Amino acid sequence: MNEIRLRIGLYIQLLLIPLVILIAWSTDSHGGGKKKIQKDACALVTQDEIDSLFSAPVGPGRSVASISGFPECVWPAKGVPKFMLHILPSSSGKITEAINPGQGYRVYNIKGLRGEAAVAIQQANPKYGIKEGVAIFAIRAKNFTLSFSPVNLDIQEGSPKFEVLKKIADKASGRI
Repeated sequence: MNEIRLRIGLYIQLLLIPLVILIAWSTDSHGGGKKKIQKDACALVTQDEIDSLFSAPVGPGRSVASISGFPECVWPAKGVPKFMLHILPSSSGKITEAINPGQGYRVYNIKGLRGEAAVAIQQANPKYGIKEGVAIFAIRAKNFTLSFSPVNLDIQEGSPKFEVLKKIADKASGRI
């Protein structure tokens, strides 16, 4: 029974978080409209950076067609994604508002990076086997927002992995 709850929790994370982000940015109110972005999300991070986040070699990412048509890259390339990177148009509002999935999340700004950045921390929900952890990390870069979703990496706020994620996001924002 616990394994079923863990699987349900994982599927909720895999489907809900990226969907919320993409729907939010695909509306004109968030600056997205129907404008196509000609960028490769997989090219914004190095293999060493991804491997350091996973603490093991995972191989290259895979570009996938997202629901809204914005560039997305997932790792590992095969199997259930554990880490996703989306390139989205920047919105005119606060980044904390743009990435807020709603109830069950704590969202706040991150200081000290190249661009405006924020994180959404998913609150624990033992009923579905969901632990508290980073759900979305976003940073603005030029006319874009880079959204990182470590959906199954168990990254805790303030942990060494959280610091690695911040560095990856900051570097990626300088590469776009």
